[in-house]
Amino acid sequence: MFRSDRYAALSYRTDIQGLRAIGALTIMVFHIWMNKVSGGVDIFIVVSGYLLTAVYIKNIARYGYTGPALFLLNIFKRIYPSAFLVIACTALGVLLIVPGSEQNTLLKEGMASLLHLENIQLIRKATDYLGNQDSSSPFQQFWALSVQVQIYLILAIALFPVFYWAIKRHDLKPIVVLYSLVLLSSFAYANYAVQVDPSKAYFNTLARLWEFCAGGLVYLYLPSITSSKKSSDILGVLGIALIFVAALLIPKHALYPGYPALVPVLAAVLVLIAGHAGTSLSARLLSFKPLVLMGGFSFTIYLWHWPLLVFYKSYFMLDRVSLVAGLAIIALSIVCAYIAYAVWERGFQRIGKTRIVVNSGLVLGCLLLGGGLLFSVLKVSESRLHQDIQQVLQTYQNKTYNAALFMVQTHAQQMPYRELKVARSIVPAVYSKGQCHQNMLRADATSCTRTPGREDALKLLVVGSSHIVQWLPALEQIARERGFRLDVMTKSGCPLGVTDELSDSCKAWNKNVLAKAVALDPDIIITNSTRTYVDRAESVPAGLLATLEAFKAEKIPVIGIRDNPRFSFEATQCAMKNYRDNAYHDACSMPRDGIYPLQDPAAQYSDLIDSIDMSKAYCSTQRCYTAFNDVLIYRDKDHIGVPYVYSLQDKLEGKLLALLDEQ
Repeated sequence: MFRSDRYAALSYRTDIQGLRAIGALTIMVFHIWMNKVSGGVDIFIVVSGYLLTAVYIKNIARYGYTGPALFLLNIFKRIYPSAFLVIACTALGVLLIVPGSEQNTLLKEGMASLLHLENIQLIRKATDYLGNQDSSSPFQQFWALSVQVQIYLILAIALFPVFYWAIKRHDLKPIVVLYSLVLLSSFAYANYAVQVDPSKAYFNTLARLWEFCAGGLVYLYLPSITSSKKSSDILGVLGIALIFVAALLIPKHALYPGYPALVPVLAAVLVLIAGHAGTSLSARLLSFKPLVLMGGFSFTIYLWHWPLLVFYKSYFMLDRVSLVAGLAIIALSIVCAYIAYAVWERGFQRIGKTRIVVNSGLVLGCLLLGGGLLFSVLKVSESRLHQDIQQVLQTYQNKTYNAALFMVQTHAQQMPYRELKVARSIVPAVYSKGQCHQNMLRADATSCTRTPGREDALKLLVVGSSHIVQWLPALEQIARERGFRLDVMTKSGCPLGVTDELSDSCKAWNKNVLAKAVALDPDIIITNSTRTYVDRAESVPAGLLATLEAFKAEKIPVIGIRDNPRFSFEATQCAMKNYRDNAYHDACSMPRDGIYPLQDPAAQYSDLIDSIDMSKAYCSTQRCYTAFNDVLIYRDKDHIGVPYVYSLQDKLEGKLLALLDEQ
């Protein structure tokens, strides 16, 4: 049934190119206007499984032990030129469009993309709260290419013995068994992984292997499949229909690549089977010449569309893209991809053919040149960033809060552009590697001492999320100057007090905090006294009140800093967009009414918590601001910038000491 000599008859299929083109177009449409996955990447992986299994088997049959090396070299020679070009152009766009504080992070993603490790970089970023605050990366689409290259490496290295043995026996049944086992194991793992952490599972190569194996099994079974024209027509039309069903009907937050991914995978499988004879309706539709032409550079279209979309939305500060702009992005993506394919990529393909030395030189040259350029740009960027950070911090450590900040000033100075460039890079020191601040996944209530204090010093314990961590630069300085002991027990994305909207990890951490805080026996706990939201009014959650009751029962006083407003846009990007017109005061602000009350909601719970209200530092009676005059208040959507916190130290200290005197 699986005699290797039966596979020589499998010919080039134009309908597969059409299928790849449909996949690319679907991805672009749903990224641009629907802001959701479409299943197009799943189709790409299935098609790769079909095509690359065929190529790998033929390479081993023809070249033996050197087959895997030639297999990988030909793949790299095929993908590196276009990937290198897109990465280089994207890196240039990062330098020209993206704020300086985000450039280093993104250029590191460019390096990861060049090494086909972008999916691993995104998995790491998914567990990083500060990384999660970043807007979409223009290199993010390279995760799909990274996954496929990693699968090719598994195929060429780990699975080679089985392929070699089966081909030597002229019986591919062991490969069928191997693919079936990998498919079942990977699919089971994918459905487990999406339950544990869907954001990480989405980029996980092991969770995507089953899609590749599905395409490979289609190739292995095709010589044994016979079907009438009518049944092929039905299968093909059903497959094409399922492509659009997957894109349109699967929910935005579906757990890919788990069970929902079965729909696009099945769609691709049906189209591959139906088009085998070449006469089915789907084969004729997908062999439409423009689709076939586009299919030849479809993945390059995918690579180009994403940075064009990200840069467009970033430059114009847009959440949505109009029909005309979206069509322009699609057209430009196709044009860029075609030029790269016709001039750049095919030029490389004509060099060397299958000669190992020439191909190795081309691949290594692209890797070294691209890596060298990115590394050089990254080092220059890091050096400039470090210098700018030091100057900004020095400026703000000599500033004090101006109570008349939001009054109209006829000759108000504009903020230095340098501050906008570095704002996202200046974060509290507790986020540094090796510190005790807990990440978003772990539930351990870890603590550490930030300032040891004098003997018999007043013991302060800071507890909560990043919204209390943002005050640590000032609190640590106050503690050092006053001789207080300051401990911290904080976790990203996890405020004190359990509510339904919090993650399971955060709920578990909150339970652990109660026991750990009692064991530490602090004189005062400092946390946030309220919680703010983008779309509803600030409040004191019931979960926080319950926790405060527990601390009261343990006779541990609590001082809270009122939460600051949250914005729906990135503060630094908005200020950059409106910098030349000096219009960021109003453009980067929001009405206070209905979101951030004039009166502190925590004031009515004075028996449980003493609240410090710092709202006048970022809001007038009418509006709340991210920047005003020469002051940048926020560093992102919802966190006060470290430099501005330094300028608020005296104000915060006065309010804190007044409450401490009352204890």
